[in-house]
Amino acid sequence: MSDAYAERTRQLVDPGRLGAWLDGQGLPGGGEPVHSRFVTGGASNELFEVTRGGERWALRRPPARVPDGRNETMLREYRIIEALADTDVPHARAVACCDDPDVIGANFYLMSFVDGWSPISE
Repeated sequence: MSDAYAERTRQLVDPGRLGAWLDGQGLPGGGEPVHSRFVTGGASNELFEVTRGGERWALRRPPARVPDGRNETMLREYRIIEALADTDVPHARAVACCDDPDVIGANFYLMSFVDGWSPISE
């Protein structure tokens, strides 16, 4: 990971605070360290790969300077992903959503991590 990406990750995903939130949600890997890395390809929000124990998730959140309405956008995106759960539409599985910006500085959600590619990064 480049130094710029590592710094971006440190600024936007506090592993201690995220780990405490994960524990509070009862997600797997309780008490284990949280690791995250910036994933390129996002255009308007930030995307990180988060691992803890044997679990791997994608965390999506607004940029450091949260634009007006973006916290609400995160909640809406999560509801859409959740609504796809019993459909044939290919999608990442919704895992958990946080509507408390105090946790890592903005609302965010977790979804299953799906390996793939982004046309933006090509």
